Amino acid sequence: MARSTIVADRSVVTTMLILLSALLFSCVSADPYNADIPELDEATVVRLEQLLEQKENLQVLQDIDTLRRTRSLSGDLKSSLDELDTRALNNLTEDYLSSLKAKEYSRALTLRKSLLCLNQRVPGDLSEGDLLMSAAKKALAEDKTTVGLMRFFEASLVGEVGSEDILLFGEAALQQRNAAALKKIAGMLENLQLQVPDRYLPLINSTGTASSMLGGTVTIWVNRGIKLISGVGYPERVVGSGFFIDSRGYIITNYHVISSEVDPEYEGYSRLYVRPEDDPTVRIPARVVGWNSVFDIALLKTEIESDYTFFFEEEVIPEPGDKIYAIGSPAGLESTITSGIVSARDRELLQMGDVLQVDVPINSGNSGGPLVDEAGKLVGVVFAGIEQFEGVNFAIPSEWLTPLVPGLFQYGEYSLPWIGAMVVKADRGLEVMYLLPGSPAHRAGILPGDIITHVAGREVSLVRDVHKILLKYSPDTMIQLQWSSDQEEQTGYIQLLPRPTLPMEVAFERDTRENLLVPLFGMRVEKVDKNGLEQNYIVKRVYSGFSADELGISLDDPFSIRDWVVEEKEGYAAVQIRIKKRKAGFIESVIQIATYLEIANFI
Repeated sequence: MARSTIVADRSVVTTMLILLSALLFSCVSADPYNADIPELDEATVVRLEQLLEQKENLQVLQDIDTLRRTRSLSGDLKSSLDELDTRALNNLTEDYLSSLKAKEYSRALTLRKSLLCLNQRVPGDLSEGDLLMSAAKKALAEDKTTVGLMRFFEASLVGEVGSEDILLFGEAALQQRNAAALKKIAGMLENLQLQVPDRYLPLINSTGTASSMLGGTVTIWVNRGIKLISGVGYPERVVGSGFFIDSRGYIITNYHVISSEVDPEYEGYSRLYVRPEDDPTVRIPARVVGWNSVFDIALLKTEIESDYTFFFEEEVIPEPGDKIYAIGSPAGLESTITSGIVSARDRELLQMGDVLQVDVPINSGNSGGPLVDEAGKLVGVVFAGIEQFEGVNFAIPSEWLTPLVPGLFQYGEYSLPWIGAMVVKADRGLEVMYLLPGSPAHRAGILPGDIITHVAGREVSLVRDVHKILLKYSPDTMIQLQWSSDQEEQTGYIQLLPRPTLPMEVAFERDTRENLLVPLFGMRVEKVDKNGLEQNYIVKRVYSGFSADELGISLDDPFSIRDWVVEEKEGYAAVQIRIKKRKAGFIESVIQIATYLEIANFI
């Protein structure tokens, strides 16, 4: 099922939303910036002690770092904080050693990154490449060959790999019939001036024909039972596409195709099946292994094997004009392949990253199918089309999905990391528009108006820059952030936390309605006086490109809020205000502003 509800211009939907009536809203009245900001007193030491007992070592270390940067420390409090700092660092080191002993290599990699960020010595002589190689071999032993191959290639990028290991993973790729991975391994052998085994050659020399690639795809079939409409029952079915990334039955598709299988809010009937390309008359049960709704991706497992497997390669980045092919089951018609070109890159339709705009025939049922280039390399996953505009369709690029795939094999929802700030492009970096109360960035003492210049040691100038960096880390990792506050350069530690599925939902729970005007509509305001039941405000800043700017609202415009509506299920918020716009000669008018809740500027 394609996400055909996306419209060509969000301003069109905004106009439609403005026409909605019956606006309702319930707001939070608590002070939004009083949670989790470290204070300096004896109670702080007690609180940090409790966090240490709960093994929240990184939160303790971040809060101590914030106190050291923002407070004058002396005497017993300084000594107490120094002691807590040492204990937290020792705990991290012990956790690292315990992870190694338990062969939890992914956890050890995360702890290693945190220790290095904190300028701590990592015990032992294992490098990042060693840990990645150990994680790769463990994945092979657990029959997660795709994860093993991806970890192996990561290891090869950060250190040397021996010929024995190359041949080990070459055999794994051969058994998986993974031509893309085997070709890369053959290239590694040639770089070492080693002979490529003859048994590799048939698969290496094979080209991904249309018929072979079709054999690596399936139709996704979700039976949602009977839907009653005006007392009449109609079968409710969701049809999508999917493709094998592991010959043992692991399949990639879109989250929105299978959402009823894992969404805790869905209370109806739901059964998941796949229909193989070679026998579309049968339905084979499948289960969801992992998913991420932000990138609309899911991993399924079924008990069938495939003769063809696709492989995610981050370095495959198509350019506008490149010829591409989409494979899937439009309208349930299995084994359909269509061709076209990449129309554009870097379209911002998701909360993170960007997507490809493609001029390829795509219809309902194509969602979750592979998008490949002329060499048969996987370049993306189809996820949306616009029914009313022919040839305007979208796919999620492989470069964004590749870092997620190994995590999808850990059952359940795959969480992405974040720091909890909303930013916009500025001259020297990214200006902080908004901070979610209690988020890592908020606890670090970052303020609206500060300019973030470096994330994890890398200079940033675009939101996508930060998203790219963050995808290299797991939640519960410490990174270093550099920012400018009132012309003063600051460096602090940030504990990455799991990103909420929809950050604005959390903001509604924690923040006041006047502060929510910033992330929703790009309008910073200040309270003035109260007139009867209405609170009056004045506009202090309007951010370019947001709804307030498009409606001609400007600095010093006075207004009052009449009504709000927040429809989380429908994914939008709207506010009705009485305003005297300077650009309209201060003539009073009532306007309504609406926007989507999925905002791409959060990092």
